[in-house]
Amino acid sequence: MAEMKSAQADYTNFVMAANKQILQAEKAMAIAKIRAEIAILRGKRNIFNRGKIDGAIADLEGSIAELEGVMSEGSGGIVVIPDT
Repeated sequence: MAEMKSAQADYTNFVMAANKQILQAEKAMAIAKIRAEIAILRGKRNIFNRGKIDGAIADLEGSIAELEGVMSEGSGGIVVIPDT
């Protein structure tokens, strides 16, 4: 009985760690897409639209900061599952 509980706990920990890695990878991909959009916007910036594009870039950089904070190391991430 104790071996079964231990195996279940090990499996649960494995699944949770795998899910966390998947979320980290998805977060990194989202950040890369936002950074690419920032680069595109910077390429389109000129004297006539500079203010609007700078505002959009600031918004996108804020989104990156939020994404980086959502699942930073040591945080519980989006969902915190209590130990049982």
